[in-house]
Amino acid sequence: MSEDDRKSVIIAGIDVCDDQIDFLERSGFVVERVGSIEDLKESERRYRTLFNSMTEGFALHEIICDTTGAPVDYRFLDMNPAFEHLTGLNGADLIGQTMYSVLPGNDSVWVQRYGRVALTGEPIHFDNYSAPLNRHYDVYAYRPAPGQFAVIFTDITDRKQAEQLLEEARAELARQIAELKSFTSNLSEVCSGRSYRLDERYGARNSSFAPG
Repeated sequence: MSEDDRKSVIIAGIDVCDDQIDFLERSGFVVERVGSIEDLKESERRYRTLFNSMTEGFALHEIICDTTGAPVDYRFLDMNPAFEHLTGLNGADLIGQTMYSVLPGNDSVWVQRYGRVALTGEPIHFDNYSAPLNRHYDVYAYRPAPGQFAVIFTDITDRKQAEQLLEEARAELARQIAELKSFTSNLSEVCSGRSYRLDERYGARNSSFAPG
């Protein structure tokens, strides 16, 4: 991946640990640390420009836990225009809403994985299907602050559908090959039986004409 192709992520504050920064860098992101207020303002301006122009979807959330501390839902805090394009959801209507109020019936694995990120700070990279959106996404999630998580994602629905079609084609080919093997095996047995009967019938007749 060339330097120009790499994505920029601006890290401000002290809540991002070195392991998270290392993970981002290994994933192809350029991590920039900021110091002074002036630097921070400039970085925020650049971040907002990147935020609005990036083709990957981005969203910031806070995790919601029950009385035992287990993640049960999450709330939308912010998202970029690409998020709206990739999900078909209106960002203005999402701010402050919970995931299950917007996407009832969504797979609980989303909450489980995001909850682990928000509570432990351990980033995660995975792909999963969203039934309410009927889309498949490749997702990277990390924790920008305790109790929160941010996601960067792409829509891989077309790729998954192509993979499914290829798998179905392979299965159909395997089925046809199995049927062909069964047919040729049966045909061989039939031909062998006919040959044996012909040998019995005409072999015996021919032997009656044998000299002797």
